[in-house]
Amino acid sequence: MLKYLTKRMMVSLLFLSVSLSCLADFMYCPKPDGIVGYESELEIGKSLFPDYVNREDQVKLYITHKISPSDGVTDSLYVHSNFRPEGAESGIKIATGDELSLTELLFQIFRDPNKTDAELISLLRNNVTVILEPAIFKSKWEAVLDTTVVNDIKVLTTFGVRDVLYVKGSKGKSVKLISADETVPNIFARVEDLEAIDKIRSNGDRQLRKENLRLLSLTENTDVNRDIDASLGGRRVQFDFKDENSLRQSFKNSKGNIVICVGHVENGKFVSRKRTGAFTIDITRLEEIAKEEGIAPIIVGCGVVDSTTGIATVKETLHSSEILPQLFKAMNARTVSEFYDCLGAGGTGLVVSSEFTLGDRIVADIVRVKGGEGNGGTSGSTGSGGDAGENRRPTVGRAITGIGTYIEVTPLVIALALIEEEDEKKNNSSVRDIASPDGPSANQTSSVAKQPLPIWLMIVVGCTGGAILILISRKLWK
Repeated sequence: MLKYLTKRMMVSLLFLSVSLSCLADFMYCPKPDGIVGYESELEIGKSLFPDYVNREDQVKLYITHKISPSDGVTDSLYVHSNFRPEGAESGIKIATGDELSLTELLFQIFRDPNKTDAELISLLRNNVTVILEPAIFKSKWEAVLDTTVVNDIKVLTTFGVRDVLYVKGSKGKSVKLISADETVPNIFARVEDLEAIDKIRSNGDRQLRKENLRLLSLTENTDVNRDIDASLGGRRVQFDFKDENSLRQSFKNSKGNIVICVGHVENGKFVSRKRTGAFTIDITRLEEIAKEEGIAPIIVGCGVVDSTTGIATVKETLHSSEILPQLFKAMNARTVSEFYDCLGAGGTGLVVSSEFTLGDRIVADIVRVKGGEGNGGTSGSTGSGGDAGENRRPTVGRAITGIGTYIEVTPLVIALALIEEEDEKKNNSSVRDIASPDGPSANQTSSVAKQPLPIWLMIVVGCTGGAILILISRKLWK
């Protein structure tokens, strides 16, 4: 009998230990006061979603990540929803260190065992709105979440909630852009480089020194080059199309200037063909050479947006008859904002960058913005992997926590044009102007693990339980 009771006790302790681990690793909260350690995220979520819904086709999610409040190390995801199931006091909140896709997170929010992956993916594609912190795009979580399955995806910035636009370039990669200013629809910034927008705003009224703007034509078409010379005079950069050394010399001769590089693009390369041969150079290599020679290049060509992290045109197909007049206007612009407007006009679109430091002359001191490349993709791809009809469910039991949601704003100045004396750089802390999507109220179920158990308590419980089991088994089987 004693042996039987001991075995039952061992099983109970093991079950208790596993239960405690799960509570510490995955937190599901339908309470209005949220999860301990995520108070600031709760406030942002509440300002975004002041009303709750209980309809699955009206769900909105706010997602960020941060270092776990419990151990200060683990990378965790925080999800705030406007979905309140029947009987619940508030919308569902989740904090977890598990690498769950959006499909799996949605399953955890609904907690409906009959819901298939195909149904969840359909909701994500057609109904669910997902608002992400910019920090998500610089972390592992973008790939883990698989944001390509969502049609309505937005980013929360210091100047409001903006739609994310997926644009494909000549290499076939998808680049995520947001509008730099809703009143100027042709200027964009990459979601990984939102600092660029602050620079546009602060530098837009500055005067240009147009004598320091140069144009490098990477085509040997004599008609095109004749038009350039007629419009710009001596501001066309001379290049003999021999090799990289010749290109380096051309940049050297234009040192200290902004150089707009324009030409025919194929698969991320500038290509110029003649009967005597062809000159080809990868855009990233051209940028390297330019930067080494103190040049801030602006890349103009068909679909170049996925071949550079600098200033570049967005449109997939450009024709010289359309783009050249825009370039000529831009090179005679009086202010920085006018320069950008001219380059991005006519549906061409221009993505700006905070890659370069700029004073009254361009300097070779190039400051790169930290951040990994996102997995682009189109919103029509399938999401979480596996057959859409499978009921694959995540195991919740890893250490919860995450990388900071804090956006590090570096004092960079955009390389748009040569400007008068650069103002002293400042780091201003901006207040979020958060949009508040509405939605009808409703209810919800389930209980919450509001606070992760401290690691020391789990260790004490585990060690004590283990010691008791060892003592009992020794006595029993002596």
